[in-house]
Amino acid sequence: MSSPVYDPYSKIRQSIHNACNSLHFDSAVTHLQSLQSRTSPPSSPTSPPPSSPPSSPDEKKAQSPPPPPPPVTADLSFGPLHDTVLLAAAAVGHTPSLTTLLTMGADVNRGNKKGITPLMKAMAGGHRSAVHLLLSHPPISLFLTDQTGRTALDWGRLGDKQGCCVMLESAMEMFIVGERTKEFGRVRKEELERIITR
Repeated sequence: MSSPVYDPYSKIRQSIHNACNSLHFDSAVTHLQSLQSRTSPPSSPTSPPPSSPPSSPDEKKAQSPPPPPPPVTADLSFGPLHDTVLLAAAAVGHTPSLTTLLTMGADVNRGNKKGITPLMKAMAGGHRSAVHLLLSHPPISLFLTDQTGRTALDWGRLGDKQGCCVMLESAMEMFIVGERTKEFGRVRKEELERIITR
């Protein structure tokens, strides 16, 4: 039987989980910010002081310090579904926390264990300001699906959130037109190059 994997952030995950469950997003964001600043890698690597070389392999193991835990990001997950603070804030439309987390580098497209993304959560709740904020974040992906195959638009339609659906449909149309324009521009450029080289 394998031993459980040690999680150096288990207590902070629990604190963040509790804060999100009680809708104290400012507290959860503050936890993340303080932990992120404490665990970020140093700006310049420092070399360890010189010491006498170990004489045996066992002595090498004894002298080597344990590896440091990985740095904390704004995407630190918690709970059985591996939710993030961004997901929890999107679910209730808490735009101040969403803004701070996106500024901290939270992944706007990161879903939980079921593939549910922040945009899906905001759409399901009908939180127009949260949907607008997420849509205005450049790397947002509008067509991701969860484990059941539902997109964010499907989530909005399930909740009968007409205002959010109209906003997302407009964003999807702009994306599609933009992609077609890029493709048209590329094809047009190739045609022009072919004409010029004749």
